[in-house]
Amino acid sequence: MARLPLENGDEMVVVHGCPMDPTESLSPEMTDEELEALVGDDPADIVVCGGSHIAFDRPLETVTS
Repeated sequence: MARLPLENGDEMVVVHGCPMDPTESLSPEMTDEELEALVGDDPADIVVCGGSHIAFDRPLETVTS
């Protein structure tokens, strides 16, 4: 896991699986509720996960920092 401060003041976290469990991958087929549970209450503004090896971008409005 790496936390990177961005120039605009936001923070990005980069992790293999997900912030709650580095062995659990996120995938585009997951519901917002499933993704929210795996992102948890991580304070980062942007979460980058690489475990699934499937590129997707999905905003989660109910996850707040």
